Amino acid sequence: MRLSVGDVRAVARLARLALSPEDTVRMVGELTSVLEHVAVLSEAPVSSLSPAQLPACGVGDLRRDVVESWPGAADLIARAPQQTAGQFVVPRIVEAP
Repeated sequence: MRLSVGDVRAVARLARLALSPEDTVRMVGELTSVLEHVAVLSEAPVSSLSPAQLPACGVGDLRRDVVESWPGAADLIARAPQQTAGQFVVPRIVEAP
């Protein structure tokens, strides 16, 4: 399956990527190569294989999900470069729409 420049532009727009014209042309080749590889993998004979199963699936041996204080938390937060109200302050990496 060969992608077009329009296909790559559409995917880049959905991923909110700003690609230069040169990068767009390069990505046509790279994404086409990935899709061709997936097509080869989809032809692998897997009918004789059973689905993978987790041995612990359905077994009730997991711990309860409860909030617990951690004895070292105060020390770690005290050493943080920035903290507010007992929590780490980290830079925003995702802008609000």
